[in-house]
Amino acid sequence: MNFRTLFCLLLCVCFFSVVSAQEQDSLSVYSYQELNTSYTKFQFSNPKKATIYADAILKKAIREKNDAEEHKAYLLQSRSEAYFGNMLNALALAEKGILYATKQQDHDFYVEAVRRKGMIYYDFGKYDEAVTYYLKIDSLARVTDNIDYLIDSNQSIGAVKTVLGDHKSASKLFLKNEAILAPLQNDPNYAVPYLNTIIGLCSAYTYFDLPESKKYLSLIKEISVKTDDKDALSYYYTLKGIIFYLSKDYTSALQTLTTADSLVTNLGRKRSLFPIYRFQGKAYYEIGAFEKTIDVYEKIKELRKEIDFDHFKYQEIIATLALSYDTINNLEKAIENFTLAQELFKTNYTIKQAINYDIFNKYDQK
Repeated sequence: MNFRTLFCLLLCVCFFSVVSAQEQDSLSVYSYQELNTSYTKFQFSNPKKATIYADAILKKAIREKNDAEEHKAYLLQSRSEAYFGNMLNALALAEKGILYATKQQDHDFYVEAVRRKGMIYYDFGKYDEAVTYYLKIDSLARVTDNIDYLIDSNQSIGAVKTVLGDHKSASKLFLKNEAILAPLQNDPNYAVPYLNTIIGLCSAYTYFDLPESKKYLSLIKEISVKTDDKDALSYYYTLKGIIFYLSKDYTSALQTLTTADSLVTNLGRKRSLFPIYRFQGKAYYEIGAFEKTIDVYEKIKELRKEIDFDHFKYQEIIATLALSYDTINNLEKAIENFTLAQELFKTNYTIKQAINYDIFNKYDQK
């Protein structure tokens, strides 16, 4: 790299740093309500821009010594950190919220912070840890009969039942939420929980009732277009690709999942590439394109070095990878991945047993 090129690069970095700083300074005159409204506006359509507003809220709160707004900002930052794959930072920020809510005896904020921490563990495949926090929400929901806590409990436990493969039980919990939330879907306070419920129903029905799944898939598309929610649109294309795969339309599945890949990559939500790559590899395997399956699944192995996610499905991927290597007569790689699949099976079996025990004794039997 010559001096002129290096100088230009440094100049660009300095320029964008100044622009970013100026943007932050310009936001300092806005109220908390205005900043939160802007965060919500861009939360799913432009997550990187939403982060700027979360940072602005935090700076304003620290400057004004507003503890409540400061800790709300930590939860917003926690969501952003998790979204972009930074699990440890996200957990630390959520814990600040939990400690503050406990000290202030603020039950609503406590549930919000606990739910956030549980969701972080869930999103990164730490389902046993997630259940610990989700059950805390359920306990409060049962004691208080608070409708918001109940919604959070149904959604959270339903999500865990989905990854455990108990899709029918999961759908029943999501249907409870749909009954509560459908009349409130146009209320800004309930729009996101309603969308999450619809996504949950679409995902659960995918595995035992494709016509119902397609009904909810259409709803996801409708909502995503209406609200310019690119995050929801990426879920739409991911789930649509999975439905094509399960319908044995592998060509359409691959085309649709490529669209999902592009959306997720542009959003910067790397962990959501996992289900896309998973079903791309499965589709290639079904049409006998074993080398393409290997390419996709090796990408997952590389991605997992950077971001931890979904241990249960990773076991299936490594087993398929071993079979693909075996098919093209690469025995060394086949044995290597088969050994890893066995190790994952043993670990996952223990984790699943623990989760099932907690769900049965601390939720189903209550």
